[in-house]
Amino acid sequence: MCRDFRKMGAGNIRVHSYVEQRLYCMTCLHTFSADKGAFFETLRSEREALLDVLAALGERNSVRALERLKHHSPNTILHWLDLAGQHLAAVSAELIHDVRLRQAQVDELWTFVKKKQAHCQPTDPPDVGDRWIWRAIALPSRLRVVSYLSQERSEVEATEFLAQFKARTAGRAPLFTSDKLPAYVKALIANYSTPEPPPLKRGRGRPRKEPKRILDSALCYAQVDKRRVGGRVVEVRRRIVFGSAEDIAAILEADGCGSQINTAYVERDNLTSRQSNGRLVRKTLSHSKKVHFLQRQIALEDAIYNFVRPHSALRVKLPRPGAYGRKWEPRTPAMAAGLTDHIWTLEELLSYRLSPPKC
Repeated sequence: MCRDFRKMGAGNIRVHSYVEQRLYCMTCLHTFSADKGAFFETLRSEREALLDVLAALGERNSVRALERLKHHSPNTILHWLDLAGQHLAAVSAELIHDVRLRQAQVDELWTFVKKKQAHCQPTDPPDVGDRWIWRAIALPSRLRVVSYLSQERSEVEATEFLAQFKARTAGRAPLFTSDKLPAYVKALIANYSTPEPPPLKRGRGRPRKEPKRILDSALCYAQVDKRRVGGRVVEVRRRIVFGSAEDIAAILEADGCGSQINTAYVERDNLTSRQSNGRLVRKTLSHSKKVHFLQRQIALEDAIYNFVRPHSALRVKLPRPGAYGRKWEPRTPAMAAGLTDHIWTLEELLSYRLSPPKC
């Protein structure tokens, strides 16, 4: 093992071959691939073929369709998806951090693995059946902060989902809006509160098993309850759980995302997800057969959505017309959130070299 392994800025790296794209370490006197730490490191297939298949997977195509179109075996395509999803999940975790936001909308997207829960038998493995994709988007940037896959919509899963969301944000409690799922209330209390310090002098009665928690004063949370009759929405009720109506109204006005409490943006994002991810399309044969590849596909889709694909609602008008009379500058959610300054290509995203882990 080289003593300068995973050190940044040690000055020991030189170019060994531009043709073979290999570098040379002056410490251990060995060469290594320039793609070390990136998606392409262990693959010998043509880069263009890899990018074509992964780009097609990000545009709703199924594995069998790509087998017929690109003439690659399904096992090869799934292997590439496995490596790409694993790499892009790590890239998103590294780039999406300390996100500053005033408002977040959360929702759950239903799907299934191999068969629906109602059709499952007692002998089926535990990774078969319904799955829920918990998703939180930041407003007004539309950034997908985190996507969390679980088997149930329980309080435990909601708590873990919001814990991952908090870890990627600046820590300050934003305005949360969601549907009427009861699990969010206790999950928010668990993540955005601190235990009350014990009293100096114990009073009468049995002591608490768990200390009372003090809620973050900046936390605001509202629910949207839609009543349906015959599949159509006939009534919308809005309820404020935490915070005041004045604070919520001020946040909505500042962000410009509607004049009243709503979940329209995250619900529209669910539609975008079903349009882009072939495994989430209803009433087709392209649904996931293994939960592992569903997780990898979600990571691929989220990375493309955040960094590669411009969002039409996020474009900004140029002060003066640009080249070819262009009047608008396209932006991705990552650009709108201040995480990057340009639109990434899929190759750039897959070539991103992850930082060495902290010792």
